[in-house]
Amino acid sequence: MKIAFILFDGVTFLDFAGFYDVIYRLGQFENGKNLSWDICAASKEVTDEFGFTVKAGKVLPELSS
Repeated sequence: MKIAFILFDGVTFLDFAGFYDVIYRLGQFENGKNLSWDICAASKEVTDEFGFTVKAGKVLPELSS
């Protein structure tokens, strides 16, 4: 299964980190071995509500497949 985490300026990174942690830990189980994900955004960098900035792995990727 492929997952796209779509981030945007003003995001609350704590919300993203909580969900990301769960998905990451699924990979430790047999049913989660086929998981893959990308961190996507509309720009190269995303800034949260407090000014913390991260780089996106993919910028404006095609998400339909």
